[in-house]
This record gives sequence, C-alpha cells and structure tokens, in this order.
Amino acid sequence: MSSTQAIRIQRLSDKAEMAMDLESDFVLSPCIGVCEVHKRAQVCVGCYRTMEEIVRWTSYTLHEKRAIWTQIMARTEQTQYQHF
Repeated sequence: MSSTQAIRIQRLSDKAEMAMDLESDFVLSPCIGVCEVHKRAQVCVGCYRTMEEIVRWTSYTLHEKRAIWTQIMARTEQTQYQHF
C-alpha cells in the first residue's frame, strides 16, 4: 500500500469513528475530497464508495449511512482495493 493510500485510509478511519456514533442524529459523509473512481474496483479512491453510494448519500437514512460506513471500512481492508 502506498503512503498516500495509507493516509487516505487513516482519514477515513478517523471519520468513521465519528460516523458510527449511535447517539448522533447526523452521519458524516465519507468524502475526503479525493474524487476519482478506480476503473477496475469501481469505487472512489478517496472514500471507497461506489458511484451509487455517492449519488444517493443525501437520501439514505442514518441506519443506511452507517451500514455504508461499515462496508467502506471493509473495502479498505480488502487487498484488491488497497492497490490503487
């Protein structure tokens, strides 16, 4: 994994902690301002969301957003997504 990708994953991890706070009535967007879709993986190289997740983010419920965060963190751990 490149140092750039490691930094991106750390930024996501930091945001994920806040996003998964069940006491909150707001879930942070996973966007870290690095918006580029990886052609093979079909996820954003910054936030690890699919295009559908990015487009629909504002319409998701709090529960759905937290579920997506869980999927995002799983994606960061999968080897195929770490080789951007």
